[in-house]
Amino acid sequence: MKYIALDILKLAGVESPETKIGKVSVRIGGVVANEPNKIINVLGDEVEVIVARTEKYVFKVPETQSEEHAANVHAEKERQGKIASQPYLEREAAKAEAAPAE
Repeated sequence: MKYIALDILKLAGVESPETKIGKVSVRIGGVVANEPNKIINVLGDEVEVIVARTEKYVFKVPETQSEEHAANVHAEKERQGKIASQPYLEREAAKAEAAPAE
């Protein structure tokens, strides 16, 4: 399952995670998380989270991802342009309908 880094830190029990990403070293399953919206593909049942090289936490992956966390990943992918947003798809469909047939 994919999560954004901030959600993983919150679910792992890190205090004030918003203040840590980008200011101190944060590694999630060996991946450097230097921004709160970094998308992390979580494999396995649990992932080690290391904050400031000394604080260790464990993120236990739930069996199903909450809608909120899935929506956060989806929104970040849209922001990065990796998937088309619904308004974009609607605009393209309207353009196709308005275009004269050749």
